[in-house]
Amino acid sequence: MTIKKNKASKAIDVKAFNFSATPTQLPIERPKGGRKSADTMIYYGDNNLYPNFLLDLYNNSPINKGILNSKYSFIHGNGLIYFDTDEYAEFKVNEKETIEDLFEKIVKDFLIFNAYAIEVIYNKAGEQIRYNHIPVAKIRTSRNKQHFWYGEDWYYKSNECIHFDAWRPYENEEFSSKIYYYSAYTPSPSLTYPIVDYSGGIKSIENDIAIREFHANNLNNNFSVSSIITFFGGTPEDEVADKLLKDLTSSYTGANGKRMLINFADESGKGAEVTNISASDFNEAFMTLKENTDADIVIAHSLPSPALAGIALQGQLGATQSLKEAYNIFRSNWVLNKRTEILKSLNTLFEGYFNTLDIKDDADRYGVEEIDPILKDIALIDEIRAMRGLAPLPNGAGQVMIGKAPIVQSYVQQPVQSKFSKEEEPEEIEDETFNKIQHFGLEKDDYIVLRSYNSSSNLKFDSDQRLTNYLMENTPFSGQSLRSIKEKLNDEFTIQQIREELAKLVNARVIPMTHLIDRVDIQEQARKMNVNPSAQSSNILNRLQTMYSYEGPADDRNRPTCFKLVRSNKFYSREEIQEMSKVLGWDVFNNCMGKNCRHQWKRHVLIRKGGN
Repeated sequence: MTIKKNKASKAIDVKAFNFSATPTQLPIERPKGGRKSADTMIYYGDNNLYPNFLLDLYNNSPINKGILNSKYSFIHGNGLIYFDTDEYAEFKVNEKETIEDLFEKIVKDFLIFNAYAIEVIYNKAGEQIRYNHIPVAKIRTSRNKQHFWYGEDWYYKSNECIHFDAWRPYENEEFSSKIYYYSAYTPSPSLTYPIVDYSGGIKSIENDIAIREFHANNLNNNFSVSSIITFFGGTPEDEVADKLLKDLTSSYTGANGKRMLINFADESGKGAEVTNISASDFNEAFMTLKENTDADIVIAHSLPSPALAGIALQGQLGATQSLKEAYNIFRSNWVLNKRTEILKSLNTLFEGYFNTLDIKDDADRYGVEEIDPILKDIALIDEIRAMRGLAPLPNGAGQVMIGKAPIVQSYVQQPVQSKFSKEEEPEEIEDETFNKIQHFGLEKDDYIVLRSYNSSSNLKFDSDQRLTNYLMENTPFSGQSLRSIKEKLNDEFTIQQIREELAKLVNARVIPMTHLIDRVDIQEQARKMNVNPSAQSSNILNRLQTMYSYEGPADDRNRPTCFKLVRSNKFYSREEIQEMSKVLGWDVFNNCMGKNCRHQWKRHVLIRKGGN
């Protein structure tokens, strides 16, 4: 290589690679083009890319991602159910996804960005029929939140965006898709976009990412953490030196690993010399910084214990009892509030279309909390459940103290003069007597069940039957919409209930196919009914029947008669049960098989397979 002649006053020439510090991004808001109109798009952050920054924090910091994913699990609990029931919500929101799929996506968006977005699609009657998740990172809005712009890539294709108007309940004259946008409130100077809940920990999350890059570079770099490389023999020409630096960098350093000083010295006759700057000092400093960083991130996320997210910090225990106590605190202070907020926003969108959603609680996630012995003696079960944020037990079962028998209210309607009440024990039925009733009933396998009801669900049966009768009497619904049917039934039913009942009746061939539902509705209800989808019109229609089955446990504690009836696998008409009562000499429908009988008659609405 060509060597410069060095002046006496300049013994060496040093070239260095310098670190460049990247400042933390801020959620700056500015209107597009500097316009002040409330309808103007508001840019979000530097270069309109602040959501990308938040996504980087999520994807590149394991502790931040782990906490956010754990928060989703806590919010989700034991799954989505319908309010005031134990029935899981499994309806389709579009052709490919269920409400569970949509819920997971919007909650994760909400945890990362403190906002979520849903595209609402309408039919020609102006009714909501489909819901698509829109990644909120790809949404920009106006100051008044009445206009939204979706951009697939705001970095490379910022001018290629789609405009949507904001969703409004029951307002869509042009039937175009709308955006339902929900954002939480956090006090901040920002007027348009929300500040994330973990904003106080953003610098620490960046530190966590930087620390991991530091250690990764330490592994990837063939030299030490920081090295001085000295070449003896004078300083080369600038072009030669630059090429040497480039070759060294590409050959011997890993990603983000340009941590070296290149020194050209006058002394000749020696090979290149590598001098390491002590790495132990760096490692010790980084380990201390790492501990403080992790603790700050945990605090920013309001976690009472890092163990809830599977994170082990020095001095933090993960025993079951500690987890249980930490979760009870976190659940009361954070989880229940977030669940309520998200469910309220989602139920606002679905009001009138779907039954009200709730979440099946998981208060016992880390084991059942011990009950104060004093409370056991003075508080009702429902009162103790209320202290834990749980709903009362159904049918008044919680209106007693622990260990006490519940108060059961019942009525007796005697079809015949009974020999005993349900509190009395009858004599066991002889085989000869049972033979007189065993021919009653029809095989269950010959029927398709549309709906089932427990003995205490008379009001629910009457309500559902009103809907069924209306739909059967008014098919084929010329000039009607789902909303008009809802109004004619005094808004007693949601559009979801009407759609589901229509799909059941079509699949059961009780009514012909109607324009009010589509293939997705048909397929979903067919799956639940365990039948083949039947969307075609048919002149041969089936007749609905109401029948009963004898239900309950089948074990060695059964009376022989109960065991035989349960195992008979039959449906019975009300008239047949009446005849059974006459043969046996007591009210079989109300009293079953006598005192402490664990069985009941369950009512079903069904059709016969293959038609009437």
